[in-house]
Amino acid sequence: AALQAQALAEARKLLAMEPSSSEYREDLGLYAIQSARVARLGTPARRVALPTVFAILDTGTRVELGELTLFGRDPQDAAVPDDQRVAIADPGRSLSRTHVRVGVDASGIWVEDANSANGTWCRTPDGRVSQLAGGQRVRVVPGTIVGMGDRTMTITPGS
Repeated sequence: AALQAQALAEARKLLAMEPSSSEYREDLGLYAIQSARVARLGTPARRVALPTVFAILDTGTRVELGELTLFGRDPQDAAVPDDQRVAIADPGRSLSRTHVRVGVDASGIWVEDANSANGTWCRTPDGRVSQLAGGQRVRVVPGTIVGMGDRTMTITPGS
């Protein structure tokens, strides 16, 4: 009980230092804190190093993927930094303004169709092809080819 009280006091100090939303989950014995500064009572959250992954567009352009990278004719999302919004020339207008979202997280690489007009598909290195529904997020591996409208990109590991 004393250890729990001490950890709770530490968590409250951290919460006072940084505005965030929190919720004590008594059933789990931990604080759920949006800022992720405390993952478990008294234990600082650990940030997992993400692998370096690139998307190579069919033009040869190489783009380093972040936690969230947007691709399209003119990707729009104020919450995403400019360097993570990739505009692709598309004279035939087969791409939506924001066509596809691609990201890297602790579990690997994911691709999500951004409710595009002409769809998104993925072909894995073993040849399996899947058509993504609007808003559908799928896990992919390096070597996957992502088709978006009339354009493609290949997901490759960093070197």
